[in-house]
Amino acid sequence: MLSYRATNGYQTARYNGGLCWSYYSFYPHPLDHSNAYTIHSYRDKNLRDFSSYVRRKNNWVAKSRDRRKFVKWLEKTRSNDYRQHCRYHLAWTPRDIEFAWRELGNYRQYVEALREWGFAIEPDIDGVWRGDDIISPKIKEELIAAVATLEGVPGRGEASISEGTGQVTDLVDPCQWPAVYGQAIDQRTGELLQIPHSIWFYGTEYENMHAEDSSRIIYDGYFSKGCLLASEFIISEAGDATKIFSYIIGLDSPDQQRRFYPILENIFTKSIVLFEHVLGDLACSRPGSTRDQGCIHDTRRDPDSEVKPQKATMGILVKDYLRKNREILAQFQNGGLITADYLDDAQPLCWRHRGCQNRGIDCGGISHKSHVIQIHESEIPLDLKHMWFPPNFSGGHNLRGRNLRVFVHFRNVEVTPEDPVFKGTAEWFIFGKLNESVVAVVTYCYAQENITEVRLNFVTVHKREFNALCRCGRSDFAVDQSESTIIKENRVVAFPNLLPHKLEPFEIIDKTRGGHLKMLTFYLCDPSLAHEMPTTRIVAPQTLETLSTPSVPRQNGPH
Repeated sequence: MLSYRATNGYQTARYNGGLCWSYYSFYPHPLDHSNAYTIHSYRDKNLRDFSSYVRRKNNWVAKSRDRRKFVKWLEKTRSNDYRQHCRYHLAWTPRDIEFAWRELGNYRQYVEALREWGFAIEPDIDGVWRGDDIISPKIKEELIAAVATLEGVPGRGEASISEGTGQVTDLVDPCQWPAVYGQAIDQRTGELLQIPHSIWFYGTEYENMHAEDSSRIIYDGYFSKGCLLASEFIISEAGDATKIFSYIIGLDSPDQQRRFYPILENIFTKSIVLFEHVLGDLACSRPGSTRDQGCIHDTRRDPDSEVKPQKATMGILVKDYLRKNREILAQFQNGGLITADYLDDAQPLCWRHRGCQNRGIDCGGISHKSHVIQIHESEIPLDLKHMWFPPNFSGGHNLRGRNLRVFVHFRNVEVTPEDPVFKGTAEWFIFGKLNESVVAVVTYCYAQENITEVRLNFVTVHKREFNALCRCGRSDFAVDQSESTIIKENRVVAFPNLLPHKLEPFEIIDKTRGGHLKMLTFYLCDPSLAHEMPTTRIVAPQTLETLSTPSVPRQNGPH
């Protein structure tokens, strides 16, 4: 779970040897040290992957009511669920199957409600939302025509980077024109823009000095030289219109404002409901939640826990497991009580079976290495309250009637017959520092041609070893902690900036011609923050003469 206090909206940052600084926010940020993810066990991963697999099917809402189809999907996906890292573990118990069935019903019920309310969106992986064809074809064509005026313009996208062999071009990038503290001018006062008082504090060695005379210490997570300039987007009271109130970095000329702003206002208005659902998820600790209680050896959950790893005493041969699994699924499909249990065919495990054989001892057990799935007495049962549920909007996550701070980013990925493979984004990525406090992201793929499936990958826990609920040895690596969503033309995807993400590799389909992926991205700054951050309303468009510092660095995720 994410460990931050959303009850009163305050988040306090502590610095060793210094004073405390706090700000008002309902939402966590990856740099405020408030997020602490739990590790997904194999069981949790199986439940998540199966749910995502079903909900990516066409017309899944109607099909998922049929128990026969549910069993068919489970049989198709379960083949590798019991085998991970060359070890066998117990997968898809009767409790797991019932849990997955009920959770799918939760998803279905909420999606049907959204459709009744007129919203063509639905949940993707935890914390991520998607909407297909919510942007009209007319607006999409207008956007493509507008972006064409930026492509190939000298100097436009000069700072773009090459990811792998595909060329990545940032046509509009807010990181190119930051506001430099001590150089940018505040148009309201005519004075130089200074570091906000809310992002620094005084060290303890200066406690006896006047604040004006003491040295300032910038809180960890902030950039001391400057910040990015967000644009101000004003949302109507009904939420059915957006007005771009201040210029967008990279689109500040009068001609660009006339061409782009009405289009961007329309797309952002359609994205408001997606932003609200991401914020609602963040406020109720999703992403970061687990279906089960996680790994019982995860010391971050309870470092004082006396639960210790225990060897399994019973096991079931893989062939017996598969046969019993078919029996369990048949009982589930008939809608009756599931009476079959894997323990029916379980046998005692002997951890020194080879030694027993060498000494001619009949131990009455089977070797734990003989294609055996271990069954642990310490298995933590699933709790139905941990299944997926709709976000809670009682905390006031409505963006309607608000003045929002937003960054706008246009990115093209071009692949050619000479360089047919895009090798993916090099590093895990999150946008900005605490200066900007970006909490939610919406990306719209408005053009995709002649390339294979594109996935946006997310990670929660990276390169962490653990024992997943006593199901694997101590030397095994953690179950894959990454999940992905599919990017395709005219799909809008929303997710929290809390999740480090990157584009997965893709390539050209027809090797005789080129292909491309074109995306528009909105980054939403924390709407609950009390401190004021500079926007393009108070800082005029800058030139190379007024900018004398490198671009404010983006923030990368874990390595």
